Amino acid sequence: MTPITRAALWMAGWRLLMVVIAVAGREATRELTVFQVMMMRSGLGLVMVWPLVHRAGGLLAMRTQHLSQHVARNAVHYAAQYGWFAM
Repeated sequence: MTPITRAALWMAGWRLLMVVIAVAGREATRELTVFQVMMMRSGLGLVMVWPLVHRAGGLLAMRTQHLSQHVARNAVHYAAQYGWFAM
């Protein structure tokens, strides 16, 4: 398999998963509040990412010189996702 084919398959798989997350999130808001869906998504994400963070050296490996930029980016991301699930 060529690197371009492999990259195309990774991108297609990523896009498929994003569609699944979007549909599942909207369907979940039929039974739960948007805040509950966002908290579950964040909690599951943390559980899935934590082993990678731990392997990379723990929280010290996540030090940054640009904390305010990361906070701003995450605030925009959270607001955008909240808006997507709320609509």
